[in-house]
Amino acid sequence: MDKSRVKTFILFLLLAANLAFLGILLTDRVHTVRIDQGAKVALVQVLENMGFSMDVAAIPDTRDQAFYRLIRDIAAEVRVADSVLGNAARTEAGGGIYHYTSSQGYAQFRAGSFRFQLNTPADAQTMFDYLQLTAREPIWAADVLVYPLTIEDMLVFNGQVVFYYPDGQLREISGPALWGTRRRYASGPLQDVTTALIQLADHLRERGTVSRFEYMEMGYYLAEGIGYLELRPVWIVTTDGGAFSIDRQSGVVR
Repeated sequence: MDKSRVKTFILFLLLAANLAFLGILLTDRVHTVRIDQGAKVALVQVLENMGFSMDVAAIPDTRDQAFYRLIRDIAAEVRVADSVLGNAARTEAGGGIYHYTSSQGYAQFRAGSFRFQLNTPADAQTMFDYLQLTAREPIWAADVLVYPLTIEDMLVFNGQVVFYYPDGQLREISGPALWGTRRRYASGPLQDVTTALIQLADHLRERGTVSRFEYMEMGYYLAEGIGYLELRPVWIVTTDGGAFSIDRQSGVVR
């Protein structure tokens, strides 16, 4: 199929999908958009014509998703620091930076991140439990153990807590500070699964580093503001060339 026919087919597919989603929004009664099997097969064919393979079963349905804003909670940070370090002394360094010290180690907290340095041997799972965060199963990579963080069982695309083992012992822990007061607010119109996959394919096809979309799910992208963290709804697509996120509001591919 030549390029002009592919583009025409894509436009018709997008138009049909958008009309279907518009009809659902107008009813204001359905919160999950189920793409029928025929539409998924057609979408897979479009992706193949663009140079990418994907199983029909890997295409999820579109669901509503809220934005979250995390307002910094210093009291929560103190509780976490004391859990990891024991009764730690706190000092303020200015610019929203706090230091915590005890015989067990040292910690630094900024608005969007934290870092612990440990003086004594520690168990990774126990330390992660002290952090009061949720995550999927950790992954080993060389001398680091990585916990992929989640919010409401959805993956935070750029949110990982990393445990460093430079000499076979746990020496450092770092990651995003997700202890803030969580405020949920409406997201407005969000990108559907069909538009997101075609946009990602268009973004990647000139690069030649990806040939297969293996898995797709809803998740969040962590963005830092002044005094807060924002969790933005995204589609996350795992490929044979790495993982990518598509912002469901702006369409930005990361």
